[in-house]
Order: sequence, then structure tokens, then C-alpha cells
Amino acid sequence: MAYYWFALRDKQFHQYNRFYLLFAAAGSMLLPLIQIEWFVQSHNATAVKLMQVIYTTGTHTYMPVAVNWWYMLVIAITTVSLLMLLKQTVGMLKLKRLKQRYPHNRYSQEFLFIETDLPQAPFTFFDWLFWRNDLDTGTETGKQILLHEITHIQQKHTWDKLFMRITLCFYWMNPFFWLLQRELYMVHEFIADNRAIANKDAGAFAAMLLNSSLGKFPYPIAQPFFYSPIKRRLTMFTTSKQPRYSYARRMMALPVTGIIVLLFAVRVKAEHLQQLNKAAQTSTHAEQQDTTKKAGTSKAGKATFTAEPQQRKSVTIKVRSAGEKEATTILNADTVTIESAAQNKVVLTGEVVMVKATGTSAKKAKTGPEPLYYIDDVLVTKADMEALTPNSIESINVLKDSEATSRYGAAAANGVILIYTKK
Repeated sequence: MAYYWFALRDKQFHQYNRFYLLFAAAGSMLLPLIQIEWFVQSHNATAVKLMQVIYTTGTHTYMPVAVNWWYMLVIAITTVSLLMLLKQTVGMLKLKRLKQRYPHNRYSQEFLFIETDLPQAPFTFFDWLFWRNDLDTGTETGKQILLHEITHIQQKHTWDKLFMRITLCFYWMNPFFWLLQRELYMVHEFIADNRAIANKDAGAFAAMLLNSSLGKFPYPIAQPFFYSPIKRRLTMFTTSKQPRYSYARRMMALPVTGIIVLLFAVRVKAEHLQQLNKAAQTSTHAEQQDTTKKAGTSKAGKATFTAEPQQRKSVTIKVRSAGEKEATTILNADTVTIESAAQNKVVLTGEVVMVKATGTSAKKAKTGPEPLYYIDDVLVTKADMEALTPNSIESINVLKDSEATSRYGAAAANGVILIYTKK
């Protein structure tokens, strides 16, 4: 829009401007649907550790249902869109009733001439030309007005207006679409005015426009003659028809279009890590609740851990009993408390806090069935998977449910983790 405003607006590129504005509106809706993904390798050291949480089950905590404000917003936007569509339909039906109300005659196959006493006339809708009876088509001014309206019909400007108004029914919250509509309507008037005053006296036509400016037009889908910004139309009469650098101004659209395509289409993301982190966050709360309750039940005390600011992003806590059974939780909050046996030993190793219980009364955390692990398409054990270093991993893919069983059979009912190492 900035390119149009500074390089094309109020210049004598009317047909070019018309299709540029239509493309800008259509492109704004279609370009976000195009996605070009550039994969970058992430060296996040917690990728393998997070896989241990994805398939771990525990006692789920049922949270009270809160109001889904996003859902309410979608309902409100949809309601406004439906009301605008209804208003659009009613406006078109009003024009159809006007056509049936007044006498009309078809002139060749080009347009239907409808004689009315409406003060808002003349205006057009598709190939219907609503004319005011007190305007004499035999005068020079009357001929210019008639030619102006016929140009709207020949150029099929109603289709442009209908496209923009339907677009606004769905994108009414975007102010740029309203601006595009206003500029497109103005370009329509420039095109028709140029045809009406071609090789003729523009002075009388301009004086008639100045004296006939009216208020709000009641039929927004139609093409009115007297209801557009008069000042810009009068200014265009005196604007040079060969502006400086006209070719360069139009060619600027090519690099601008390329930049817009890249901005909307390119998505750079870490390979599969976003999906893994999201899955881990989904199961973190339930796992933390389960571990907190079952890591230990003796009266020896509680172990409380507080994450440092730089570690608050994700800290893994493992509680290991005398039987070397581990329960895993993720510390996402500032502090987590775990009940455990007496004389726990706490060891901080990087992003992992190890808690070793020396008592025997601690209950073991429940873990679900293990998924299948494949490294470079070879079935391996969990120990083989854990022996990998993060820097040796090129990509990780997680298959679940029917996707896993369809490829690896019933043995993959608990999921499959595919790991590919760097060559």
C-alpha cells in the first residue's frame, strides 16, 4: 500500500492502478496460504531428554473450565461478517425493486436504460443505468454524464465493487482493505471521467460536478455519479497525462511484489523441535503432579527446588530411589516441591537435577509403555537412544496412534521415535 500511495496514487495510470489494487486485495488473502519452509538444524541439548516426557503417563489433574475468550472473539467476528453479508444482499434486492418500479428500455445489448425521478441518479449497477428524468441527454453536459456512466458499464466496474465489498464482509477488521476499497472506487471515477471529457471541454463538466455534489449515497454497491470526492476528480482534470518516470513507477511493483511474497511465504523453523516442545509442555503439568505426590511418602521431609532465572526455561528433575527406579518431572514454575525419603542427595548436572533417595519407603512413579526407538531406520533400545549425544542428531520425528501402527505394525501402538544421525 505504501508503494501505491507514493508512486501511483493520483497519477494517470488508471487502468494499471485498478488492477494493482485488485491484485493487492486478492494477494493479501492468498499469499499467506503459500508457505516455503527453510529447515535449520537446532542443537538444543534437551531434545532427547524431552522425549522421555512425551510418553510418560501419570495421574491427570482436572482443571476447572475457563472461559475461552478466543472462541468468543471468533463468534463475534463471524456474527459481524454475517450481518454485513445480509446488508449487502438487502442492498442488491433494493436495486432490483427499483428496476421493477420504473420504466426501462434496453439499448442494443450494452445496457438497460431506466428512467427514474430519484435525486440520487444517475448511477449504474452491472448493465443497469438509472437515469434522472430532469437530465437532458441532448445537451453537451448530459452527453458527458451519459458517456461517464456507460464507461462504468463497459469497464465492468460493478464486479470490482462487488469483489471488494464481499472481501470486506470477511476482513472488515483490517483497515487496509477499507483503504483499498476507497482508492479503487476513486480510480473507477478517474477512468470514467477521462472517457467523458476526452477531446472535449472539461470546464463545463467540472463546474457541473462542483455544483452537484451531494451527501451520502444510499446504494453503496452501485456506481454513483455525484457522490465521490469532488476535489480529487477536479484535480485529475489538470494532471499531466504523461507523468515523469511513469515506466519506472510501474516497474517498481516487481521488487515490491517479490518482497511481499517472501515476507508472507517464508517460514524458518527448527527442525521438528517446535512440535516436540509443544508435546512436552502438554504433558508436563500432569507429570509434575504425579511425581510430586508419589516420589516419596515417608515423614522424613520434602525437597524443594527453585530454578535460577537462566534455568527457568526448562529444568528436568529425576527422583531416583534405592532400587534405581526413576520418576521424571519438568520444573517450569519458579519452585517445585517433591516429597521423598530421608537424606536425599541432590546433584545439579547442567539442566538436570538428580535426586537420589536413600530410604526404601518411597513409592515409584508410574510410567506408561515405552515407544519403539529407531536410529537410522534400525530398531534399538531406549538405552541406545539415551547414549546418543545431541550434537550427533540430525533430525527427530515422532509418530503416534494410527500413523505409527500403519507403518510399524501393532508393536508400535505406543508410538515410534525416529532418529536420524549426522553422516
